[in-house]
Amino acid sequence: MPTELAVDNGAVWVWNYSDATTRVDAASGKKSDPIDVGPNIDSIAVGGGYVWLSHSKDGTVTRVNMKTQKLEGAPIKVGRKPISMAYGDRGLYVVNTGDKTIVKLDGTTGKSFGAPLELNEELGGIAVDDGVIYVGTTDDVTPIDEQSFTIGEPIPFKGGSIFAVGDGSMWIGYPLANEVRRFSAENRKQQGEPIKGVSKGANDIVVGEGGLWVANTKDNSVTRVEPGDV
Repeated sequence: MPTELAVDNGAVWVWNYSDATTRVDAASGKKSDPIDVGPNIDSIAVGGGYVWLSHSKDGTVTRVNMKTQKLEGAPIKVGRKPISMAYGDRGLYVVNTGDKTIVKLDGTTGKSFGAPLELNEELGGIAVDDGVIYVGTTDDVTPIDEQSFTIGEPIPFKGGSIFAVGDGSMWIGYPLANEVRRFSAENRKQQGEPIKGVSKGANDIVVGEGGLWVANTKDNSVTRVEPGDV
């Protein structure tokens, strides 16, 4: 069942097994055989030539070389219950829900950068766009400057669950309305009409490779929303 997605270099990487991930060609839809990555997976991200996987039970992150499609290096200790990750211009960001922290790792070597950023809120998903980190908090999304780690004012999105950020926009999934709404990342105003029928049962949405991608465990599907629709 597809639970989380990551998009990079012409491919959509799908976490659809408890201990494996699958590569799907973004243009053709052709998928690889499942890639075994060891312990249970809790989130997935891509960047720096690697697919990054978090394991909340062990408090670790592992990485799969995109070219060889094999695990590389030892597990990286990051904190308690790492459940979401995002790759930015300056490295990999890992959300530890057990510690209420965000840890930054070097995007190639996996070594940690500085002290963790502590937030006094329950944390959820994370995304990075144009030098800003966006982390899901209770009924809102909190922006954080990527360079200085300065925390901005939370953006309220009551009723929203999953979110994605890219190309100057934020996409928020509203499961009760079964729709995804697009907002300007600059002024927070809604853009265009809601995208109907793609949020109920959805677990993750990502922006990249010319579209919006939605993972839905209920339907056991990955859906691409075409650029003209978003």
